[in-house]
Amino acid sequence: MKTIFGSIAVCTITGLTCLFAGCGPSGGVKAAAQPTRVDASLIERCASLYLSPAGPQRIVVEVDSVEGCEPPQTALDELGEFLHRYTSKEVRYIRKPSIARSDAVGMPPEVLATRNARGAPADGNGASGSYLYLLFFEGESNRRFAAYVPFDYSCAIFVNMNALAIKEWGPAEALRYILKHEAGHVLGLCRNLSHGDGVHCRNACLMQERGLTISISKWLIGSDYKSKPPTDLCADCRQDLIRIKERQTPSGMEFKGPVLVRHEQQYTVYTLPCHYHINLGNTGLEWNEVLHVKVQSELDIGPGSVR
Repeated sequence: MKTIFGSIAVCTITGLTCLFAGCGPSGGVKAAAQPTRVDASLIERCASLYLSPAGPQRIVVEVDSVEGCEPPQTALDELGEFLHRYTSKEVRYIRKPSIARSDAVGMPPEVLATRNARGAPADGNGASGSYLYLLFFEGESNRRFAAYVPFDYSCAIFVNMNALAIKEWGPAEALRYILKHEAGHVLGLCRNLSHGDGVHCRNACLMQERGLTISISKWLIGSDYKSKPPTDLCADCRQDLIRIKERQTPSGMEFKGPVLVRHEQQYTVYTLPCHYHINLGNTGLEWNEVLHVKVQSELDIGPGSVR
């Protein structure tokens, strides 16, 4: 059995949406020799774990937050309702004690997540269900993004509670939109180019590029200067979810604890937010062997690090 280990270097995160709110792609940059660059088809394969009726019948959402960055329960409840509505799966939350600020300062969100994620507990039949990880942290004040889903670990949502959108709109109101928008990406939306650009939807939709915005000119004249996008999916995005849901499952992917496992014909890829492990051949690997691999201390600490 041959194994390949690698770590994902963390660099600046670039957001894509207008003005204050929005999501951006992960800043993860992998080693040149790493043969698992994630494309849209892999994101849909992961999404089928949540959507396919043949897949796990519950979604376990693990919530980690740095001290002082705890999300309001109302926003989590609305996210749970959104997930249940579009997946028809039971949604369960695991809210953990806050991460001490002293344990988070200077650490990129991907590394913080890898060190703290524990995954969904198995039920009486040994099944752990589908898994979604949420991390709320305080990064730099950045007007270009408030949250993002990592491309290579598309079962997580990282939320910067210091983003201007959240500061300006308030966590309760901003997170109602932000969490559902990012969950849409987790479910594989916006890959259909007939009504999107591969990242966002072109319709008036929760998944549109333009998020929570503020008009400076309206603010100057004393008018209502805040605007927000629709709070639900358009008909085209809903149809895309049905298309993914009707596929036969789960395309060789499963969750083992917090590890996203992808089985290919000649190898298996075990993925965490800032670490991957590739097994060449058919020999299996216990997921906790991957989880306990020490995250390399020489990872670059970029502007996306926790303050």
